[in-house]
Amino acid sequence: MGEVSDVLGILAFSGLIIGLLVGLRRQIRYMSMLERTQAPDQKLLRKNRLVAASMGAFIFFFAMNVLTGTGMVTETYVSNRGTALGAWISLIIFLLAKFAMRPKNPPMSIR
Repeated sequence: MGEVSDVLGILAFSGLIIGLLVGLRRQIRYMSMLERTQAPDQKLLRKNRLVAASMGAFIFFFAMNVLTGTGMVTETYVSNRGTALGAWISLIIFLLAKFAMRPKNPPMSIR
């Protein structure tokens, strides 16, 4: 029974990491598309850079946290507490950058 739950845990972890990496790839593509425009909005560009960096940091810290928690990586150089804290901080920065940073002049809506 333990082997089945281990395999399911590894599959769930792998699926989550792959999904997050696909999202990061889309974010980087969107950011590069913004950079190629004639007159890029600097605030929007800065926001998207912060979103991409914090998303990448979250993926890294989350993966390290799971790997140290399962014992696949020894806690010689990295601690489980440190990786958990890094994941939480990068997740908070991601959410703030994604949803709290709004442009001052939003586009006019068509009535």
